[in-house]
Amino acid sequence: MRSICALVGLTLACAGCPPAQDPDTPRRRATANDNERPYMPRRGQSAVEADLRPGKSLVKSGQWRAALKAFWAVAKKYPTDSRPHYYVGVCLINLNQAKAAIAAYRRAVKHKPHFFELWNNLGTALLVAGKATQAVGPLERAVKLQPKDYSGWLNLGLAYNEAGLLPKAARALERSSEIMPSNADTHLALADVLRKLGRYVAALKRYDETVKRRPGDLYAHLAAVMTLTRLGREADALQRLATAAKLKPKSARIPAVRGMVLMRFARWAKAEAAFREAVKRKPGSPGFTLMIGRAQLGRKQYRKAVVTLKRAGALAKGRLRTIDFYLAEAYRKQGQCRRAKPLYKKFVTAVKRGKLATQAAKHLKSCRR
Repeated sequence: MRSICALVGLTLACAGCPPAQDPDTPRRRATANDNERPYMPRRGQSAVEADLRPGKSLVKSGQWRAALKAFWAVAKKYPTDSRPHYYVGVCLINLNQAKAAIAAYRRAVKHKPHFFELWNNLGTALLVAGKATQAVGPLERAVKLQPKDYSGWLNLGLAYNEAGLLPKAARALERSSEIMPSNADTHLALADVLRKLGRYVAALKRYDETVKRRPGDLYAHLAAVMTLTRLGREADALQRLATAAKLKPKSARIPAVRGMVLMRFARWAKAEAAFREAVKRKPGSPGFTLMIGRAQLGRKQYRKAVVTLKRAGALAKGRLRTIDFYLAEAYRKQGQCRRAKPLYKKFVTAVKRGKLATQAAKHLKSCRR
């Protein structure tokens, strides 16, 4: 299931779909696929539903702006009914207006606080808006209301992951996978979390499960390549990369990932060549240019690295913080601490936590001596 509500390559289950059931309609027995198909109530159930029907027809044909206008009119007519506010949120999330969708879902929840889809969609909207910590509460409420719905556990796992609560994310995603073993998004999300936790063998199995269910998923293939690299299996990683290259032979990510594999095994010259091929395929990429600079650092070509990393910084326009760290490294390796110090300080101030931030703080102290 793919929708406009994707986060880091993953689908936020059901956030952009018409609801499985209206909030004020008596709930039928839940099934695993409730959140993957639109549910339209039978005609004549209530006056509100009659007024909602034109908007629902527009939703079916993908006319989100027209549907939004129709649902707003119903929401003004019935301000204390959760259903029109719910549908307003559905339209807004599909129009990439997550903040406005959050407000709509909050109005719906206020009038119907015991309905799973309202909390689930409120949580996913917060997640889309980059408010992962705030998304956790609504999604925890959702899974309590409907503990056998895979989408709630999937979205909760994504929220935990974004909030940095990795063990909780793994448990939530494992629960989602138990409920719906065939869902590729769950396997992929769980694989990413397990890789962050350093559980590379388990992560690789989940990437394989994703590819089994979605053979054309380039991200899953490339993530499996990087996991094999972490396991020290260079030959297997490059072989898997060759398989991935058949999916999108012209993709710039193919040579970029090859460069990252080679760099992991200190094959700096070949890594630089691979990153140059990536830049050739995607000119002006600050990330790939940065990787060329990193390979040059590995080759101890510090002056060249300075030039390359400055070019990467100009392309990034302040959006890629790691450039400051590696440029500082290039200066420090040449004994130019005076130039390295402000870059280390800038990086530590911006990033604060993580492996590179720790190294930057350490080198900053050494430069002050």
